Amino acid sequence: MEHKKHKIDLIFIVTLAGIFFICSITFIVLGANFYANTVSSNQDSFQIRTASLYFTQKIRQNGKPDSVQLTSMKDGSQALVLKNGDYETWMFLADGQLKEATVKQGTTVTESFGQPVLSLRSLKFEPRKSNLLRVTAVSPEGTVSQVDLLLRTSQLEVRP
Repeated sequence: MEHKKHKIDLIFIVTLAGIFFICSITFIVLGANFYANTVSSNQDSFQIRTASLYFTQKIRQNGKPDSVQLTSMKDGSQALVLKNGDYETWMFLADGQLKEATVKQGTTVTESFGQPVLSLRSLKFEPRKSNLLRVTAVSPEGTVSQVDLLLRTSQLEVRP
């Protein structure tokens, strides 16, 4: 009788340890998935906020009236150009990257110019009024960010 009791105790302990092990592994896997999703979401939010803040700061830094214009690149994509003295800062999307190029005025800028700033799926500049510019950026993951920027200019210049 005592031999059977020891077998039942042993089976109970092994079963309990097995249940504990399965629950532990389940919680670890669920926690890892939750952590990965949270990190991915935070990175996506950071990237799209960075794009909005980038344009806001660049336009605020360029405080001169009539120094902001929209123009088209050779491939038909839009570029935002900030004039500052003898130089221009071009901001455009090329090869999935937001790029910035500072060049002497009159220089023909192509998609190969500039330094990558961050990855974006798409970028659109839209004049809303004579001194209001809407910038719409889409992250590689598909998150959309729109920011309306009030320009210190009498009128936004749009060139083909």
